[in-house]
Formats: sequence, structure tokens, C-alpha cells
Amino acid sequence: KQESIEELGTFNTMQENALKHLGLYEGVIGAEEYEAGLDKFMTREEFMRAMLYAADFDEEAIEANLTPKAQNVDAAYAPYVAYAESIGVILPDENFDPKSNLKQKELLAYYGRLFGLKEDFSVNPYQTGCDTGLIQRNEAFFQMEKNVTRDNFVGIAANALLVPYKGGPSLLEGLMDEKKVTGQMIFDCGYGKLFDWMITK
Repeated sequence: KQESIEELGTFNTMQENALKHLGLYEGVIGAEEYEAGLDKFMTREEFMRAMLYAADFDEEAIEANLTPKAQNVDAAYAPYVAYAESIGVILPDENFDPKSNLKQKELLAYYGRLFGLKEDFSVNPYQTGCDTGLIQRNEAFFQMEKNVTRDNFVGIAANALLVPYKGGPSLLEGLMDEKKVTGQMIFDCGYGKLFDWMITK
């Protein structure tokens, strides 16, 4: 039985607002006006664009101008899927179905590959997500076999800002170093977790 949006609920409006404020979330692609879409499921191709955008890899993906090996990828997502293939986020032997809904355990595995994390997300993805900082331990609603909603995604994407990227600084520190995000933007974004991080800097 497909779970309903009513059963899933939405919890991460503050995270969505913060990501949007920092220029790291586009909302639903193709909508006439900005639509957060937290009550919508995500396909794999939608996720690849959203993840790379939230991690500030969108310009690299567009500039790389690659063609995806995966079949039936919509043009709006093709550069991102192709870039994810090129950097090992999508594995060469993976049967990547761009139109199918993403599972929550797959979301964590893709983020793990993007960040170069050595932890194995296949054994106990929830615990490993907690250990790496991608999941907060109070996010008990995160269930590995469920389809990912945009609400799930923005929660993980906001957490990921503070995770060290490939053993170096966090994404947020990198964005600040590059002057793409300022301290004032973080103070204004309305998300306490990022605010708390900022005041320790």
C-alpha cells in the first residue's frame, strides 16, 4: 500500500525556508511560481538535481555539460544525473530509474557517496545516518523503506550543511569561505540549528 501524504505529514518547514533563503533549494521544478512541495514524493532524477543544488554543485553540473548514461532522464535533470554519474554518486552498475520514487535508505546512500563518507549505509542506514550527522536522532519518522518526500529531503539537506565534506570543512563553512553565504544570511534564515552553529564561529 502506498503511504499517503496525510500519513507522512510535514515537519521541516523551517529547514525548507532556511535552504531557500540561502539559495540552496529551488522547490518544485516546472511550477509557475515557487512551490516548496514538501507534501510531494521525489523521483530519483528530481532528487539528484535537488541534492546537487543544495550542496552548491549546480554550476559544476551545468558547466560539465555531460550526457547521462541513464535512459529516459528529462532535460531539466539530465546535467545533474550525468554529473552524479561522473563523480560516483550514481554507481556504474546501478540500475538507475529516473522516474521511480526514491527510498529513504537510498537518499542516505547517495549523500554518503557525495560526501565521500566511508561508513556503510547498507547495514544500518538509520544508525549510520545518525552517526554521520545526516539524521538527527529525534527524526524517528525517518523510515528506510518509505518513499522520500521533499519534507524528508529538506531535513537531510539542512543537516548536511554541517557535515564535513570529504574530510574537510562542512559545506556551510565552504560557502562562507567563498562568500556565497554570509553570517547575516544565516542569522536571517530562521533555522535555529544553523544559528547555533554560527554563534560558535
